[in-house]
Amino acid sequence: MRDPKTYHNYCDLAGQMDREVLSYIKDLVSLDDKEHVLDVGCGPGINTYRNMTTFLPKGSTVTGVDISSEMVEFAEKHYSSPSMKFIKLDITDSNLWPTWRKEEFSKVFSFFTLHRVLNQRKAYENMYNLLKPGGEIITVTPIEDGLDILAPFLARLPKYAKYADKIKE
Repeated sequence: MRDPKTYHNYCDLAGQMDREVLSYIKDLVSLDDKEHVLDVGCGPGINTYRNMTTFLPKGSTVTGVDISSEMVEFAEKHYSSPSMKFIKLDITDSNLWPTWRKEEFSKVFSFFTLHRVLNQRKAYENMYNLLKPGGEIITVTPIEDGLDILAPFLARLPKYAKYADKIKE
């Protein structure tokens, strides 16, 4: 789903699942007073905002990233704050380092996103390199996704063709 308004209006189920996972792992993850967190696949920002503001200690900062300019613009407009920003990023980009610093984030989260990434090896490599020593990566990935079945058909539609090379077939 690439329309930020539609996704925003219908993403509560995903957000609820995210919150259940965060509730489950709360005692398993070490949290410092001032975490610096990356959320990969932030979409329109609503779940990043809801999840991270309740899960992380006050004083933490969050950077949400998404491959979609439309999603990032929506998130910036509705959810950015001094402690939360949203940036367009392809997590599989081989040339992140002129713009991003290695070992910048204490935690990297990704909820229901990485199963849609074609080059998962590069995505995980980049997430690892963005992580501070001793940091943690927390991902939630469904075992099976209906988009896997639909992706080849969606890629043929002009509206979604520009994302075809980013969606695993």
